[in-house]
Amino acid sequence: MAFITPTQLFTGYQLLGSGEAAPAEGVFVPLTSLTNLTAGEANTSTGDARKVLFELCRTAFNAYAAMDAAARPSRMTITRATPTGVDASKVRQGYTITFDLDVSNADVAAES
Repeated sequence: MAFITPTQLFTGYQLLGSGEAAPAEGVFVPLTSLTNLTAGEANTSTGDARKVLFELCRTAFNAYAAMDAAARPSRMTITRATPTGVDASKVRQGYTITFDLDVSNADVAAES
């Protein structure tokens, strides 16, 4: 089984300490927003990329599901599959994120 770090999934990934300046323009998600992710699990060189990605998916799904259906974007969906058993001590959880893309530039299509 291969162990992967967050930098293997996200080029330039860094875990910033409180009050630490961002090294470049970027996207910032406070660790406190990912309630089941610890600083150790998110560590740049020793953290678990699978845990980081799972918590991003789980958090996005929960926020999306909490939205009133009329407030959700029509050109993006996030779904979560029913967990399936792997063995007596594990289940497998799947998330699907879909986007309608504009064929002229293969980017997210405008909502209107």
